[in-house]
Amino acid sequence: MASCDRYKGVKVLVVAKGRSLRTMVGSFLMLNDMDVREAATSTEALREIDSGFQPDIVLSGYERPGIDEEALFRALRKIQASELTPIVVMAGREDLDRQQEWRSAGATCWIGSPFSSKGLLEIMGMVLFNGENS
Repeated sequence: MASCDRYKGVKVLVVAKGRSLRTMVGSFLMLNDMDVREAATSTEALREIDSGFQPDIVLSGYERPGIDEEALFRALRKIQASELTPIVVMAGREDLDRQQEWRSAGATCWIGSPFSSKGLLEIMGMVLFNGENS
C-alpha cells in the first residue's frame, strides 16, 4: 500500500491497559513497518523512554480505571526528548467529553473507538506530517 510507505520506521509507543488494544494497534502498525513498543502502564511507558526509545508519536488508550493518562501526558511533556512528541488518545466515544482535560494535560488529539486502521493512519498522518495525508 503506497500511502503507508511514509510510515516506515516511524517509532510508536502504544500505551494501553488492555492487552487486546495494545496487540491490535501494535500489530497493525508493525505490518506497516513501524517500530512499535508497547506498555501496559504509565510506569512501563516512562521506562521505555528512559531506556532510550524516542517515539515519534505516542498512542494512549483511555480506559477506566486503568492508566492515569493525564499524569503520563504531563510526565512526557516534562522530558525534553518527548516534550513535542504528538500524543493521540484512543478512547471510547462515551469518553470524548474529556477532550479538554486531555489537551490541558498535553494530548495533541484523540480518536474515538471503534476506529478503523485507515482512520488511525489518517490521525497519525495529520500530527506526524502536518496534515499531509497523501
